[in-house]
Amino acid sequence: MRRDKKSRGDLLRFVVLDGVAKPGILDVPDTSLLFAAYQEIAS
Repeated sequence: MRRDKKSRGDLLRFVVLDGVAKPGILDVPDTSLLFAAYQEIAS
């Protein structure tokens, strides 16, 4: 992921929606959140 546009250095960053038309930045998401998200889309 080092070459991916979602990373800055060694840190992951994601654009998330905090509400309708309210984007936000999620810096360094918790590993458990990433795992749970992957489980949702992998099933």
